[in-house]
Amino acid sequence: GREDYVKYSRLVGQVTAFVAKLKQLKPDDEQRADLSGQLLRKLYAMGLVDSESSLAKAEKVTVSCFCRRRLPVVLVRLKMAPSV
Repeated sequence: GREDYVKYSRLVGQVTAFVAKLKQLKPDDEQRADLSGQLLRKLYAMGLVDSESSLAKAEKVTVSCFCRRRLPVVLVRLKMAPSV
């Protein structure tokens, strides 16, 4: 419902803010590389990005990415349920 959308929207805001802070660090900074890798692995494991290649993928995470990962939506896509 609405509260889920608000929660997802807040998470997307946190991810984009974190990516913006990471981009402020120097590209060759060891901490930036480590934190970027952790973030991308987490987003990939959650199914929100399709690869762990770059921070650009993390920047493009949207609320609809979270919504597509909800169980009812996945079940409909797999044709295990007729509708949401």
